[in-house]
Amino acid sequence: MGIPLAGALLAPLAIASGVGYALLAPPRHGRRWLVVYERGFVDARRAEPARVVLWEWTLGRVEAGVIVVRLDGAAEPTRVALDGLEPHADLVDAIDQRVTPVIVAHLLAAVRHGEQVVFGPLAVSADAIAEVTDGVHLPLERLRSVRLVGGDRIVIGEVGAARAWFSGAVPAAPVAVRVIAGLRPTASVIMPDPAETLAERVRQRRHRAVASLAGLVALALLPGVAWAAVGPTDDEEPAGPVSTRAASPSSESTASPTPSLSPGLPESVFQYSAACVGRGFPGAPAYQGAGPHPIHVHDGPSVRGPANWYTEDVTKIQLVICGASSTGRVLRKCEYLGIGNDSRDVTQDMVLGRYAMEIREARTARVVGQVRFDGEDDKCRLGLFGRQVDEKQQVSVPFGSQIEAALTKYVDAYVE
Repeated sequence: MGIPLAGALLAPLAIASGVGYALLAPPRHGRRWLVVYERGFVDARRAEPARVVLWEWTLGRVEAGVIVVRLDGAAEPTRVALDGLEPHADLVDAIDQRVTPVIVAHLLAAVRHGEQVVFGPLAVSADAIAEVTDGVHLPLERLRSVRLVGGDRIVIGEVGAARAWFSGAVPAAPVAVRVIAGLRPTASVIMPDPAETLAERVRQRRHRAVASLAGLVALALLPGVAWAAVGPTDDEEPAGPVSTRAASPSSESTASPTPSLSPGLPESVFQYSAACVGRGFPGAPAYQGAGPHPIHVHDGPSVRGPANWYTEDVTKIQLVICGASSTGRVLRKCEYLGIGNDSRDVTQDMVLGRYAMEIREARTARVVGQVRFDGEDDKCRLGLFGRQVDEKQQVSVPFGSQIEAALTKYVDAYVE
């Protein structure tokens, strides 16, 4: 740096050499190649055979970044760890977005067959959510909303309650939210939009690229600036004017838009609810051919038809069920003796629940049918818990057989 010309030449060379070494040096765990395509992904490490994994081979997730798969022809499951890929978060997200619906579908099928699924402090069954520590239950018909916060916390709202029924960290929180929403389609589900998350990451990456490039340019110009500040000595001829022009970082730092993984399809099955307001998804399969035609239920009473009516695969949804409900006449009185802290008697009206469902094609959002029925299950609750004591009425709900009978002619029919 003592010789101005040598410093001006050697400083950028030293910086470029350091950056080149950082980029070209092999990572701690060795080199790895990961390729994501429409049916799965390929994972290859140096000196190891490549593993080809299809999305449908996914069995579950052990922890963040570790999935369990059964490879083709393998007798035992295999753990695939997506570690060491922090700089490539978009790639990991692409795998997670495809793997999560498969895991959710497995868990929903297990719950619907009578099993209980545990997510840390919460246990989910076909009829209720329970806190593992104290055993407090929330019947699914009382579930008002489920919200994912910060990627690892869940907030669950109860019908008629001002405060959250549960709020806390839950392992595999995105999966837990989707399982709960699949069991209670009428609940309000709030999750971050993957497109917005990706856009924010692209903006952050662009800002880091601009800052890094500006720092490198400043370091490269530092020797020349220092020499210009000192200036030539009296016995030296002043150097002629030198024109310098720094390259514009805009073209290098602007991230190209990330293409959608599935053009014309939503990111998750929950976004098919947009069909209820007239927005179709051109990438969805047409409502035609032999049944069953997989459904997504946006709103209305809980629909528990055969397992083959449901799927978490956005490429298979053909129908969207849009529900609405109202109440009718009083059917009977539900009387409870010695309820609450003050042991008072409570009487509530059992009113008739009236339900309407509009069946729409997922691809075009056109209405293919409408059904209406009354809730025939008008049994009073066995007991009242918490804020149920202050409610004025109960509403009759349909039996699962009612809903299944009403929708069968659309879901299981052969369509020309």
